[in-house]
Amino acid sequence: MNEFNEAMDKICPSDEQKSRMFDNALSMAEASSTSVKKRPKMKVIAVSLIAAAAMVGTTTAFADEIKTAFYNFFKDDSTISEQIIENIYEDTDGHVDFSVSRIVSDKMNTYAIVKYTALDETGKKWLDKRFASFDIVGKAEDILNRGLYIEPDNYEDHYVNFSFGLNDEEITDSAEDNSRVFKLSCNSNDVVFDSDYVKVRYVMSSGEERYARLNVSESVELIDIKLDSSIAADRLYTPTGVKLSPLGIMVYGKDKGWFSSNHEIEEHVDIGAFKVVTKDGSVIKCTNYISMSDVSEKEKGYDIQIISTFFKEPVDVYNIAGIWIDGIYFEF
Repeated sequence: MNEFNEAMDKICPSDEQKSRMFDNALSMAEASSTSVKKRPKMKVIAVSLIAAAAMVGTTTAFADEIKTAFYNFFKDDSTISEQIIENIYEDTDGHVDFSVSRIVSDKMNTYAIVKYTALDETGKKWLDKRFASFDIVGKAEDILNRGLYIEPDNYEDHYVNFSFGLNDEEITDSAEDNSRVFKLSCNSNDVVFDSDYVKVRYVMSSGEERYARLNVSESVELIDIKLDSSIAADRLYTPTGVKLSPLGIMVYGKDKGWFSSNHEIEEHVDIGAFKVVTKDGSVIKCTNYISMSDVSEKEKGYDIQIISTFFKEPVDVYNIAGIWIDGIYFEF
Protein backbone atom coordinates (compact mmCIF):
# COMPACT_ATOMS: atom_id res chain seq x y z
CA MET A 1 0.00 0.00 0.00
CA ASN A 2 2.89 2.40 -0.72
CA GLU A 3 0.75 4.38 -3.17
CA PHE A 4 -1.91 4.90 -0.53
CA ASN A 5 0.53 5.97 2.20
CA GLU A 6 2.32 8.37 -0.14
CA ALA A 7 -0.99 9.96 -1.10
CA MET A 8 -1.86 10.46 2.55
CA ASP A 9 1.45 12.19 3.23
CA LYS A 10 0.87 14.67 0.43
CA ILE A 11 -2.72 15.73 1.20
CA CYS A 12 -3.37 17.55 4.49
CA PRO A 13 -6.62 19.61 4.43
CA SER A 14 -7.53 21.81 7.36
CA ASP A 15 -10.65 21.16 9.45
CA GLU A 16 -12.16 24.38 8.11
CA GLN A 17 -11.60 23.28 4.51
CA LYS A 18 -13.13 19.86 5.16
CA SER A 19 -16.18 21.38 6.82
CA ARG A 20 -16.82 23.89 4.03
CA MET A 21 -16.20 21.30 1.35
CA PHE A 22 -18.61 18.74 2.78
CA ASP A 23 -21.32 21.29 3.53
CA ASN A 24 -21.27 22.40 -0.11
CA ALA A 25 -21.03 18.93 -1.60
CA LEU A 26 -23.57 17.13 0.55
CA SER A 27 -26.64 18.97 -0.69
CA MET A 28 -25.62 18.30 -4.30
CA ALA A 29 -25.01 14.62 -3.64
CA GLU A 30 -28.39 14.18 -1.97
CA ALA A 31 -30.17 16.05 -4.76
CA SER A 32 -28.53 13.80 -7.37
CA SER A 33 -29.28 10.41 -5.79
CA THR A 34 -30.61 7.71 -8.07
CA SER A 35 -32.80 4.82 -6.93
CA VAL A 36 -33.23 1.44 -8.53
CA LYS A 37 -36.12 -0.87 -7.62
CA LYS A 38 -35.11 -4.25 -6.30
CA ARG A 39 -37.70 -6.75 -5.13
CA PRO A 40 -38.80 -6.47 -2.40
CA LYS A 41 -36.64 -3.56 -1.23
CA MET A 42 -35.08 -0.44 -2.73
CA LYS A 43 -31.42 -0.15 -3.64
CA VAL A 44 -30.27 3.47 -3.49
CA ILE A 45 -27.42 4.63 -5.68
CA ALA A 46 -26.12 7.98 -4.49
CA VAL A 47 -23.81 10.30 -6.40
CA SER A 48 -20.38 10.69 -4.83
CA LEU A 49 -19.46 13.74 -2.83
CA ILE A 50 -16.53 14.13 -5.17
CA ALA A 51 -18.86 14.36 -8.15
CA ALA A 52 -21.02 16.79 -6.20
CA ALA A 53 -17.99 18.92 -5.41
CA ALA A 54 -17.22 19.09 -9.12
CA MET A 55 -20.78 20.24 -9.83
CA VAL A 56 -20.45 23.19 -7.49
CA GLY A 57 -17.16 24.21 -9.03
CA THR A 58 -14.61 23.12 -6.46
CA THR A 59 -11.01 22.71 -7.60
CA THR A 60 -9.16 19.45 -8.18
CA ALA A 61 -7.26 20.04 -4.96
CA PHE A 62 -10.54 20.51 -3.14
CA ALA A 63 -11.84 17.21 -4.53
CA ASP A 64 -8.65 15.58 -3.28
CA GLU A 65 -9.47 16.92 0.18
CA ILE A 66 -12.79 15.08 0.05
CA LYS A 67 -10.90 11.89 -0.75
CA THR A 68 -8.61 12.45 2.21
CA ALA A 69 -11.53 12.64 4.62
CA PHE A 70 -12.72 9.21 3.47
CA TYR A 71 -9.20 7.80 3.58
CA ASN A 72 -9.16 8.52 7.33
CA PHE A 73 -10.74 5.08 7.69
CA PHE A 74 -7.48 3.50 6.54
CA LYS A 75 -4.88 5.60 8.30
CA ASP A 76 -2.55 3.60 10.49
CA ASP A 77 -3.28 5.80 13.51
CA SER A 78 -7.08 5.78 13.21
CA THR A 79 -9.30 4.46 15.99
CA ILE A 80 -10.03 1.36 13.89
CA SER A 81 -6.55 0.60 12.58
CA GLU A 82 -6.45 -2.73 14.41
CA GLN A 83 -9.81 -3.76 12.89
CA ILE A 84 -8.67 -3.27 9.30
CA ILE A 85 -8.24 -6.61 7.52
CA GLU A 86 -5.21 -6.55 5.21
CA ASN A 87 -4.23 -8.58 2.14
CA ILE A 88 -7.35 -10.71 2.33
CA TYR A 89 -7.62 -11.73 -1.35
CA GLU A 90 -5.55 -12.13 -4.53
CA ASP A 91 -6.35 -13.32 -8.06
CA THR A 92 -4.63 -13.34 -11.46
CA ASP A 93 -5.30 -14.22 -15.08
CA GLY A 94 -1.68 -14.07 -16.25
CA HIS A 95 -1.98 -10.52 -17.60
CA VAL A 96 -3.20 -8.66 -14.49
CA ASP A 97 -3.24 -9.34 -10.79
CA PHE A 98 -6.20 -8.24 -8.69
CA SER A 99 -6.04 -7.92 -4.90
CA VAL A 100 -8.07 -6.61 -1.98
CA SER A 101 -5.40 -4.83 0.04
CA ARG A 102 -7.52 -3.51 2.90
CA ILE A 103 -11.10 -3.84 4.01
CA VAL A 104 -13.03 -2.61 7.03
CA SER A 105 -16.68 -3.33 7.81
CA ASP A 106 -19.22 -3.22 10.62
CA LYS A 107 -21.70 -5.15 8.44
CA MET A 108 -23.62 -1.96 7.76
CA ASN A 109 -20.78 0.10 6.27
CA THR A 110 -17.94 -1.41 4.26
CA TYR A 111 -14.85 0.20 2.71
CA ALA A 112 -12.16 -1.55 0.70
CA ILE A 113 -8.93 -0.70 -1.10
CA VAL A 114 -8.42 -2.86 -4.21
CA LYS A 115 -5.53 -2.98 -6.64
CA TYR A 116 -4.92 -4.06 -10.23
CA THR A 117 -1.32 -4.65 -11.36
CA ALA A 118 -0.40 -5.21 -15.02
CA LEU A 119 1.96 -8.16 -15.49
CA ASP A 120 2.72 -7.54 -19.16
CA GLU A 121 1.96 -5.17 -22.01
CA THR A 122 -1.41 -6.87 -22.68
CA GLY A 123 -2.44 -6.28 -19.10
CA LYS A 124 -1.21 -2.68 -19.20
CA LYS A 125 -3.19 -1.89 -22.35
CA TRP A 126 -6.31 -3.49 -20.88
CA LEU A 127 -6.04 -1.50 -17.66
CA ASP A 128 -5.52 1.76 -19.54
CA LYS A 129 -8.57 1.10 -21.72
CA ARG A 130 -10.89 -0.41 -19.12
CA PHE A 131 -10.27 2.33 -16.57
CA ALA A 132 -9.43 5.19 -18.90
CA SER A 133 -11.59 7.24 -16.56
CA PHE A 134 -13.13 6.21 -13.30
CA ASP A 135 -15.82 8.85 -13.13
CA ILE A 136 -18.33 8.72 -10.32
CA VAL A 137 -21.70 7.73 -11.73
CA GLY A 138 -25.19 8.10 -10.34
CA LYS A 139 -26.94 5.25 -12.15
CA ALA A 140 -26.90 1.66 -10.99
CA GLU A 141 -26.46 0.25 -14.48
CA ASP A 142 -23.35 2.39 -15.02
CA ILE A 143 -21.75 1.06 -11.85
CA LEU A 144 -22.68 -2.50 -12.78
CA ASN A 145 -21.28 -2.06 -16.29
CA ARG A 146 -18.04 -0.74 -14.83
CA GLY A 147 -17.65 -4.16 -13.23
CA LEU A 148 -15.87 -3.04 -10.05
CA TYR A 149 -17.90 -2.57 -6.89
CA ILE A 150 -18.67 -4.02 -3.47
CA GLU A 151 -21.99 -5.29 -2.12
CA PRO A 152 -23.44 -7.24 0.85
CA ASP A 153 -23.45 -11.01 0.41
CA ASN A 154 -26.85 -12.41 -0.65
CA TYR A 155 -28.47 -9.04 -0.08
CA GLU A 156 -31.64 -10.02 -1.93
CA ASP A 157 -32.16 -13.04 0.33
CA HIS A 158 -31.61 -10.89 3.40
CA TYR A 159 -33.67 -7.91 2.12
CA VAL A 160 -30.80 -5.49 2.61
CA ASN A 161 -31.46 -1.93 1.44
CA PHE A 162 -28.07 -0.40 0.64
CA SER A 163 -26.13 2.21 -1.29
CA PHE A 164 -23.04 1.40 -3.33
CA GLY A 165 -20.70 3.36 -5.55
CA LEU A 166 -21.27 6.32 -3.24
CA ASN A 167 -17.65 7.44 -3.04
CA ASP A 168 -15.81 4.88 -5.17
CA GLU A 169 -12.75 6.42 -6.77
CA GLU A 170 -9.26 5.85 -8.09
CA ILE A 171 -6.56 6.86 -5.64
CA THR A 172 -3.35 6.54 -7.65
CA ASP A 173 -2.04 7.65 -11.01
CA SER A 174 -2.34 5.07 -13.81
CA ALA A 175 1.28 5.62 -14.86
CA GLU A 176 2.55 4.63 -11.43
CA ASP A 177 4.18 1.21 -11.31
CA ASN A 178 1.71 -0.37 -13.78
CA SER A 179 -0.88 -0.37 -10.99
CA ARG A 180 -4.34 1.06 -10.52
CA VAL A 181 -5.71 1.39 -6.99
CA PHE A 182 -9.37 2.06 -6.16
CA LYS A 183 -11.48 2.65 -3.09
CA LEU A 184 -14.86 0.89 -2.99
CA SER A 185 -17.72 1.24 -0.53
CA CYS A 186 -21.23 0.14 0.30
CA ASN A 187 -23.51 1.29 3.10
CA SER A 188 -26.69 -0.31 4.41
CA ASN A 189 -29.55 2.10 5.00
CA ASP A 190 -31.66 0.27 7.55
CA VAL A 191 -30.52 -3.26 8.49
CA VAL A 192 -27.39 -5.21 9.27
CA PHE A 193 -26.09 -7.22 6.30
CA ASP A 194 -27.17 -10.37 8.16
CA SER A 195 -24.07 -12.11 6.86
CA ASP A 196 -20.43 -12.27 7.86
CA TYR A 197 -19.47 -11.80 4.22
CA VAL A 198 -19.35 -9.10 1.56
CA LYS A 199 -18.68 -9.51 -2.16
CA VAL A 200 -16.20 -7.55 -4.20
CA ARG A 201 -17.20 -7.74 -7.86
CA TYR A 202 -14.42 -7.27 -10.43
CA VAL A 203 -13.53 -8.05 -14.02
CA MET A 204 -10.30 -9.48 -15.48
CA SER A 205 -8.50 -8.70 -18.75
CA SER A 206 -10.27 -11.55 -20.56
CA GLY A 207 -13.59 -9.83 -19.81
CA GLU A 208 -14.54 -12.52 -17.31
CA GLU A 209 -16.53 -11.19 -14.37
CA ARG A 210 -15.48 -12.62 -11.00
CA TYR A 211 -16.16 -11.95 -7.35
CA ALA A 212 -14.39 -12.34 -4.03
CA ARG A 213 -16.54 -13.44 -1.09
CA LEU A 214 -14.78 -12.00 1.96
CA ASN A 215 -15.31 -12.73 5.63
CA VAL A 216 -15.50 -9.48 7.63
CA SER A 217 -16.73 -10.97 10.91
CA GLU A 218 -13.47 -10.03 12.66
CA SER A 219 -13.58 -6.39 11.58
CA VAL A 220 -15.41 -3.53 13.34
CA GLU A 221 -17.96 -4.30 16.05
CA LEU A 222 -21.49 -2.92 15.67
CA ILE A 223 -23.25 -2.23 18.97
CA ASP A 224 -26.95 -1.86 19.71
CA ILE A 225 -28.10 0.82 22.16
CA LYS A 226 -31.70 1.08 23.35
CA LEU A 227 -33.26 4.54 23.70
CA ASP A 228 -35.79 5.78 26.27
CA SER A 229 -38.75 6.00 23.92
CA SER A 230 -40.94 7.53 26.64
CA ILE A 231 -39.30 10.93 26.06
CA ALA A 232 -39.70 10.85 22.27
CA ALA A 233 -41.50 13.65 20.45
CA ASP A 234 -45.14 13.09 19.49
CA ARG A 235 -44.59 11.91 15.94
CA LEU A 236 -45.86 9.16 13.64
CA TYR A 237 -42.73 7.19 14.57
CA THR A 238 -40.88 6.57 17.82
CA PRO A 239 -37.10 6.14 18.12
CA THR A 240 -36.35 3.01 20.14
CA GLY A 241 -32.64 2.35 19.52
CA VAL A 242 -29.50 2.89 17.50
CA LYS A 243 -26.96 0.67 15.79
CA LEU A 244 -23.57 2.29 16.23
CA SER A 245 -19.96 1.66 15.25
CA PRO A 246 -16.87 3.79 14.60
CA LEU A 247 -18.04 3.96 10.95
CA GLY A 248 -21.61 5.21 11.30
CA ILE A 249 -24.95 5.26 13.07
CA MET A 250 -28.52 4.20 12.28
CA VAL A 251 -31.54 5.21 14.38
CA TYR A 252 -34.44 2.78 14.27
CA GLY A 253 -37.86 2.66 15.87
CA LYS A 254 -41.53 1.83 15.72
CA ASP A 255 -43.92 3.02 13.05
CA LYS A 256 -46.96 4.78 14.58
CA GLY A 257 -48.82 5.51 11.37
CA TRP A 258 -46.32 7.04 8.98
CA PHE A 259 -46.34 4.11 6.55
CA SER A 260 -50.05 3.41 6.92
CA SER A 261 -50.64 6.99 5.74
CA ASN A 262 -49.07 5.93 2.41
CA HIS A 263 -46.42 8.61 3.04
CA GLU A 264 -49.01 11.32 2.30
CA ILE A 265 -48.40 12.99 5.64
CA GLU A 266 -45.36 15.21 5.36
CA GLU A 267 -43.79 14.21 8.64
CA HIS A 268 -40.12 13.43 8.28
CA VAL A 269 -37.24 13.49 10.68
CA ASP A 270 -35.42 16.84 10.61
CA ILE A 271 -32.07 15.82 9.13
CA GLY A 272 -30.53 19.22 9.74
CA ALA A 273 -31.30 19.01 13.46
CA PHE A 274 -29.94 15.48 13.90
CA LYS A 275 -26.72 15.52 15.90
CA VAL A 276 -24.36 12.92 17.34
CA VAL A 277 -22.79 14.46 20.44
CA THR A 278 -19.59 13.50 22.27
CA LYS A 279 -19.02 13.65 26.01
CA ASP A 280 -17.32 17.03 25.74
CA GLY A 281 -20.32 18.47 23.89
CA SER A 282 -18.83 18.56 20.39
CA VAL A 283 -20.81 17.36 17.38
CA ILE A 284 -19.46 14.54 15.22
CA LYS A 285 -19.30 15.28 11.50
CA CYS A 286 -21.53 13.00 9.43
CA THR A 287 -22.43 12.71 5.77
CA ASN A 288 -24.96 11.17 3.35
CA TYR A 289 -28.06 11.11 5.53
CA ILE A 290 -30.82 8.68 4.54
CA SER A 291 -34.14 8.87 6.35
CA MET A 292 -37.51 7.16 6.69
CA SER A 293 -37.63 3.69 5.21
CA ASP A 294 -39.50 0.53 6.12
CA VAL A 295 -37.56 -2.46 7.37
CA SER A 296 -37.82 -6.10 6.40
CA GLU A 297 -39.98 -8.33 8.55
CA LYS A 298 -36.87 -10.43 9.09
CA GLU A 299 -35.38 -7.68 11.22
CA LYS A 300 -36.55 -8.20 14.81
CA GLY A 301 -37.27 -5.40 17.23
CA TYR A 302 -38.05 -2.48 14.91
CA ASP A 303 -39.97 -1.80 11.74
CA ILE A 304 -38.75 1.62 10.62
CA GLN A 305 -35.41 3.19 9.89
CA ILE A 306 -35.63 6.82 11.00
CA ILE A 307 -32.22 8.12 9.98
CA SER A 308 -28.84 6.67 9.07
CA THR A 309 -25.53 8.28 8.25
CA PHE A 310 -21.87 7.41 8.16
CA PHE A 311 -19.12 9.35 9.86
CA LYS A 312 -16.54 11.38 7.96
CA GLU A 313 -13.80 9.70 9.96
CA PRO A 314 -13.71 6.86 12.51
CA VAL A 315 -14.98 7.76 15.97
CA ASP A 316 -14.59 6.34 19.45
CA VAL A 317 -18.07 5.01 20.16
CA TYR A 318 -17.41 5.09 23.90
CA ASN A 319 -16.88 8.84 23.68
CA ILE A 320 -20.39 9.40 22.28
CA ALA A 321 -22.78 10.79 24.89
CA GLY A 322 -26.02 10.75 22.93
CA ILE A 323 -28.01 12.08 19.97
CA TRP A 324 -30.39 14.93 19.24
CA ILE A 325 -33.40 13.95 17.10
CA ASP A 326 -36.65 15.89 16.61
CA GLY A 327 -35.61 18.34 19.30
CA ILE A 328 -35.19 15.63 21.92
CA TYR A 329 -31.87 14.60 23.45
CA PHE A 330 -31.40 10.85 23.98
CA GLU A 331 -28.55 10.02 26.31
CA PHE A 332 -26.68 6.76 25.73
